[in-house]
Amino acid sequence: VTTPMDPSAPGQKGRRERHWSYVTPLLVAAAAAALRLWGIRWGLPDETHLFSYHPDEFHSLRGALSLAAGDPNPHFFNYGSLYLYLVAIACLWHESVSGSGDLLAAILRADEAHREMAAWVLDARLVTVLCAVATIVVVFATARRLYGLKGGLLAGALIALAPLHVLHSHYATVDVPLALFVSLCVYVSLPLVERVTWRSCLAAGACAGLAASVKYNGALVLVVPIVACLVGWMARRQPEGEGTEGPPQGLGPSLALPAGLVVLTGACAVAFFITSPYVLLAWPEAWRDISYEIGHMRVGEPPA
Repeated sequence: VTTPMDPSAPGQKGRRERHWSYVTPLLVAAAAAALRLWGIRWGLPDETHLFSYHPDEFHSLRGALSLAAGDPNPHFFNYGSLYLYLVAIACLWHESVSGSGDLLAAILRADEAHREMAAWVLDARLVTVLCAVATIVVVFATARRLYGLKGGLLAGALIALAPLHVLHSHYATVDVPLALFVSLCVYVSLPLVERVTWRSCLAAGACAGLAASVKYNGALVLVVPIVACLVGWMARRQPEGEGTEGPPQGLGPSLALPAGLVVLTGACAVAFFITSPYVLLAWPEAWRDISYEIGHMRVGEPPA
């Protein structure tokens, strides 16, 4: 016989498990954020250099500089525009609420430009940190759905402590934001194994498009929801009694497999072009940068 205050009572145990199911992921995310904020000011511009020591970080400010000059075209297409716009929003918002100086004016005057540049690079790095912590949450949620709470915590802890992810989370570059949208696409693709619906196809396709909009090769993650649809379709074609039970309810109307694949592809294209519109609107300029990057990846960095 148990009493309501007995910690071994089923109700108490259930509440305790629910409590820790919320607390432990937050602890993992907090630890991950601390690792990524430690040393976040490395190599920022100062009196001795106008640009960050990381050679790619200035490119992440191109969208912010263009928007500050009144031009929504980032004029940089070596990779997609989504991260550039996220950085631009962060930089311009911080400038408006803090009352800090105008970076463009500071550069033209050549006075205090390094201070403004350092502030903008730091804002861009903080966007990366937010993407990193969000990735850990998404990885936890994905593994928890597949393997339960312990599996989710293990997966979240592994990505939180992964040295390469920790390292790149300190930089204003596209790698960590790309990982976020790739992970998010995997998570929203899980229901497609059970049932192909409008909602799941739109969500998975949109996430793949956002991944491509951060870095073009992110479009490859579209393979994940396509495979999920095919796996579920093949499982449902098994003779009655050999497969799983009937499809779960409450996921919305089902789509035929060909229609689902069309929705996936269409949502991917729409999400990409909404968040990287000038890849299409300024195609000659975009192709110049894209073709350069293709050659750069093939040849390597001189004199290698």
